[in-house]
This record gives sequence, C-alpha cells and structure tokens, in this order.
Amino acid sequence: MSEALGLLICTVGSLLAGVCFAWFFYWLERYRWQETYLLGCVFGWGLVAGVFANLFLGLLVPWNMAFHLESQALEVPRRFLLVAPAVEEGLKALAILAVMLMFRKQFGYLSEAMIYGGVIAAGFAAIQNVFYLYLAGWQPAGYGGMASVFVNRVVAGGFMTTLCGAAIGAALAWAQSRPKLWQRWHTAITLWSGVYGVRVLRNGAVLLLSERMGYSPVSVAGWVDGLAWLVAVLVVIAILRREYGSFVRYLEEQVREGRIRPDQAALLRRRFLPARLRIFLPINYDATCRAVVLCSELALRQAALSSDPDTSGIQQRVQQEFARLVSQLSQAS
Repeated sequence: MSEALGLLICTVGSLLAGVCFAWFFYWLERYRWQETYLLGCVFGWGLVAGVFANLFLGLLVPWNMAFHLESQALEVPRRFLLVAPAVEEGLKALAILAVMLMFRKQFGYLSEAMIYGGVIAAGFAAIQNVFYLYLAGWQPAGYGGMASVFVNRVVAGGFMTTLCGAAIGAALAWAQSRPKLWQRWHTAITLWSGVYGVRVLRNGAVLLLSERMGYSPVSVAGWVDGLAWLVAVLVVIAILRREYGSFVRYLEEQVREGRIRPDQAALLRRRFLPARLRIFLPINYDATCRAVVLCSELALRQAALSSDPDTSGIQQRVQQEFARLVSQLSQAS
C-alpha cells in the first residue's frame, strides 16, 4: 500500500509541476492563437517521448540506473556526461520535429516554435521526474527523500530541460526558414549541437562539484540548474520589453486616429505590467486588465496580418471587444 501511495504521490507531483512549466511557456506568448487543447496534446506527446527516452537509455546503461541516471552519475560518469544528453536531447528533438512536420505553419513563428518546444520538454521532464521522485527519493528515504528530490530535481531543475526544449523548437523554426535543404540541415544540426553542448557542460559541472564537495549529484544538479532560472527571468524581461514596445506603438496609433483618448492610453500603459502578470493566474481580472490584454493581442496580430491573412476575421472580433471595453473605461472615468 505504501509503495502504491508513494508512486501515486510522485506521479501527481511530477505531472502538476510539468503542467506549471508548460503553462509558463503558454503565458509567455499568450497572444498566439493556438488552441489550449492542442497544447495539451503536445504536452501528452512530450510524456510519450519521455517514456521512450528512458527505455532507450536502458539499452546503453545498466537497466537499474536508466530511470534515475543522475542519482547514479558518479558510477557511470562518461555515460552521464556524454550519452545521456545525446539520448535526451536527440529524442526531444525528434519529438519536436514530429510536431513541426504536422504544424509547419505554427513553426513559421520563432516564438511559437519555442512554445511548442518548451511544452513538449515539460511533458518529457514530467515522465523522467516520476522515476526520480520514486526511485531516488521515495524508496530510499520516504517523504523526506521525495521532498528533497522534488526541490532539487523537479523545481530547481525544471527550467533546464524546458529551456533546452524551447531552444530546439526555435532552432527547427529557424532552420525551416532557410531557403535550401542543405542549409536547413546545417542550421538544425549546428544549433542542436549547441544545446547538446550546454547539457554536457551542465553534466560536467555536476560531476566535478559532486566529487569535490561530496554531495549527491541530484542535490548538486539543483544548484547548477538554478542558473536556468536566471536565464528564464532574462527571457521574460526581454519578451515583456518587446511586447510593451509594440503595445505602446499601437496605443499611440489609436490615439492619433481618435479611437482612444490620451488619458485612456495613459491608464492602459500604467496597467500593462500588472495585467500581463495577472493573466498567469487570472484572478480578479477586471475590464481594464482585459483591455490591456486585448490591446497587446491587437498589436501582435497587426504585425502578423500581412504574413497570415487568414487571421483578419479574428483581428476584427478582437477589435470590436477592445472598442467595447474602451467605451466602458470612458464611462467609468
């Protein structure tokens, strides 16, 4: 009974964490018009890819280590350093490539390709973390061991896997835009090699620090992977700065055309950051926040309209709702 309970807790905890990281990538580019159910399917595809990665790794390392190799890194250092990143990032790339072949249009946008790559990687990591939580946490040390692995592997290490997946998605989108076939292959392989190199450096740092400091590789990996959180923060800042720039330009255009008063535009500018952060967990979501979100969406859609005329109908519907909310702001003021 306790073993079944432990496995259930590990599975639920890992899947919930995976969904949170997947939602983060969806929130980053909230205004792209992919359906939420489609991202759910992509997350599920990442779960399948994670299972195959563990099974394939079992052919290259001892079977009892394959499902929690990082916790056994000091026993098979070369395989942990070189083989594990190749298997994980290689199968992750194949999973993302399969989605790209089905949805080529979505991979025409670099940011949208990053979403798909990050969501697939979140599902990929969720499956791996189930085994780590159970085999490296629950079985040897019960709740305490599981909590330690959850903090160091699932939370601290969450962005390392997902950002690598997002980078692979962006690499495939960039490669797809190249005019010649050999250029596409060259770009994809070169950029994938960069992601693989990052994982090798990361695993090398885990091995070195584990040997020098005497801590378990999983704990040390949590410290090393903390750098990925810094990268994630920088990515958020860069995307929000870019989005705010297009948001302000669109507001200025609306003011010049007489559709928005200057005081209304100033109010929307002041509420941009609180509204943008609030949609991560849409609680207390008032009309002003909704107007900010729609304005940002209109700015993005206006830029994409020339390359994707099919979105013109969506653009008109969003404009109508935005105009209605602006009129409510006018009445409120």
